Amino acid sequence: MFVEHVKAKEKSILAYIQKILHKPWHWFFEGCHTNRDTKILLESAGFNTLEIEAYNLYSPFIPITTQIRGKAIK
Repeated sequence: MFVEHVKAKEKSILAYIQKILHKPWHWFFEGCHTNRDTKILLESAGFNTLEIEAYNLYSPFIPITTQIRGKAIK
């Protein structure tokens, strides 16, 4: 089971915000990436079963509103 914030849709305002805030966010939040496309990484990892649901978390922390959750079984 996983829950993860992910890169926003390409060329969206949110993706632009993630790009601008990436370096300070990465430093302040111990290496956290605001713009990593974790969904693509999971899909290419070779899991036997992979269920992914995309959704938006309504949070004051704008760079992490784009989320995925699901289950990955190797």
